[in-house]
Amino acid sequence: MKSLFIFFIVVLVAAFLVSAGLSISFLVGANPALNFPQSNHIETEVSAPYLAVLLPDSREAFMRELLEGIQVQANEDHVEMEVATYGLSEGSAVANMERLTLARVAGILLLPPEDPRILKAIDQAEAHGVPVVLLDRDFPQSRRRAFVGPSPYQEGSEMARLIEKLGLNDLHVGVLLSQVDQKRQTVSSSLLVNGIAEGLGKPSLALDMDERISPPGRFAGEELVWQLFYSDPRLNVLVTTTAKDSLSALQAVTEANKLGTVNLIAVGEDHELKKALRQGILKGLILRDPVGWGKTAVKTLVAIIHGESVSSYISLPVKGYTSGDDLP
Repeated sequence: MKSLFIFFIVVLVAAFLVSAGLSISFLVGANPALNFPQSNHIETEVSAPYLAVLLPDSREAFMRELLEGIQVQANEDHVEMEVATYGLSEGSAVANMERLTLARVAGILLLPPEDPRILKAIDQAEAHGVPVVLLDRDFPQSRRRAFVGPSPYQEGSEMARLIEKLGLNDLHVGVLLSQVDQKRQTVSSSLLVNGIAEGLGKPSLALDMDERISPPGRFAGEELVWQLFYSDPRLNVLVTTTAKDSLSALQAVTEANKLGTVNLIAVGEDHELKKALRQGILKGLILRDPVGWGKTAVKTLVAIIHGESVSSYISLPVKGYTSGDDLP
């Protein structure tokens, strides 16, 4: 009986050892799903820069083509981007700049409004480490990192070239200027006027030129054109510097029945302006390259984010056309 009991105990111990061995084998067996990855297999994904683009809410052809160039270059540079627009309401652009600054985007491309308060918003962004590149309209007194757009002097020189083609001996020129501080003289307007005068081979003071400041607003320039008509009946050349004022001036010249006496030199890429040039209603049209400008702006901001050295003022070309020229 005692021998049987001892045998039974031995069998139980053996069974326990076999069971324990199988359990340990199962627990330490190869199971890829349970193995922790080794440190040399962990991949770190570097996120692309996240940029913001802030433009006026406008249907102008220039804005559409500018955004096209921005998007094309952003895709090529593998840059993620948010596009925001601001309206004509007071403070809209400033509020958007403050929001984007707080969002800690990597950088901002801004086509600024004609509102001097945008200066503070630009400086605040830069103070928070968000570089700002301005497009088309410069605020050199701000802390903006770079400007991408036309040189006012070059624009004036190209306008003078188109005026010379008119073959007029006695010039009486009206100019609609777009100014951000609503003062008569700014660096930008002075450069443009000097470009016109020197392009015509005359000192600016010797040139009969009436400058008017066009405030913001889609049709703000039309009233100023009528003022020019009344103030100088001899007016024979009218120059505009923005697309909105070009359309307003075209409307006013047509309504006043002055197409034969007032030669309009305009700026803008809109279909209506190109059509008017082909028909001979416009005598000259300054065209820019908004797609190319957009690409250059993105390249500039990406270079700044990567710590590369860039010029703070990148002047881009403009070109003037007459009714007999082939438009791009």
